[in-house]
Amino acid sequence: MSFLRPALFLLPLALFLSSCGELTSSISAADSWIPESFYYKTLGTCEEGISFPVLIGAGTQLWTDPAQVRVAQTEVFLKKNKTFTARYREFDFNTQLFEKNFESTYSLDHKNKEIHLNGLGTAKIAYTPRGRPYMRLIYGQNFNSTFLMGNTGDFYLYRGFKGVNESREDYCH
Repeated sequence: MSFLRPALFLLPLALFLSSCGELTSSISAADSWIPESFYYKTLGTCEEGISFPVLIGAGTQLWTDPAQVRVAQTEVFLKKNKTFTARYREFDFNTQLFEKNFESTYSLDHKNKEIHLNGLGTAKIAYTPRGRPYMRLIYGQNFNSTFLMGNTGDFYLYRGFKGVNESREDYCH
């Protein structure tokens, strides 16, 4: 039994070190409720094709008079460094009527699992009945139309050929 004495001395050290690793993994997993695929990155290679993930919310109704149909579309590039880039546009049946591009920051409310996109609104991650994740955003301010604030947009993940400040052509040449 005397051979166990050194092992017993090392046991608290081993538990301490293992809990440090556990603490680190729990801190890095704090944002795990946001799907990894939602974060902006370059996908693929120039040989096989480059694409960029973008969250797109389209079809937000901005009218009460059926003679003045107007809808909004917003693209969000969510970055891991707690910033995002957004492109907001308004359309009628034939024409783009308004566009605003901006960059801002976001914060995470871990208790309520909300993403507070400064200058845009508050979002939560939801899932379709088939398990596809999307971001449900409640717009927190108006840009051009007075009907935007308080409206909800569902943002689905798509892969586009144009990124935040680059396109497929720019990236590969």
